[in-house]
Amino acid sequence: MLASKIQLEILGMAFSQIQAGAYALVLGEVGGLRRISIIIGQAEAQIIGLYLQGGRAPRPLIHDVMYGVLRDFNISLREVQIYGFEKEVHHAYLVCRHAADDEKYIDARTSDAIALAVRVGCPIYIDADIFVRNSVVFKPENAEDNKNVLFVDMLEYESLENLQKQLQEAVKQENYEQAAKIRDEINRRVKN
Repeated sequence: MLASKIQLEILGMAFSQIQAGAYALVLGEVGGLRRISIIIGQAEAQIIGLYLQGGRAPRPLIHDVMYGVLRDFNISLREVQIYGFEKEVHHAYLVCRHAADDEKYIDARTSDAIALAVRVGCPIYIDADIFVRNSVVFKPENAEDNKNVLFVDMLEYESLENLQKQLQEAVKQENYEQAAKIRDEINRRVKN
């Protein structure tokens, strides 16, 4: 359904600097240097982290139940597509197929879609235009810097536009320590 898409891989998670109690999931283009962050809830972050480490919960989680339904009814989850970004919220489809049927697009929360993709092992894609508009280029100092990490400093992955919004919000909330960090990141980028 996406006219042009880019495949993503999960690079890490960090505590969100925008929303208390939330996490930022860092996704990068496969084979590239552009990154994007998606804000997800604590429960989804824990589930994705658990699946990434090959773990399973003692009792089935909803994503395990969905995996079982897909498997038992011979439905393949072909891919996850992040197709929209509106009011700071990403929108995603589960692209499924049963036998010789046409592909079906099931609307899902992006965090749930990604968690299911990790559980099933299917690729994650994003609309190319959305990715280009909302991603930042990561410039590693060496090859080791480009490896996957579980927790990262999110400021370097935020777009300049998001950083400016975060700076205004930090000043508004009188969080001057955070505002200084954001200001420094903005200044670092402007100099380069």
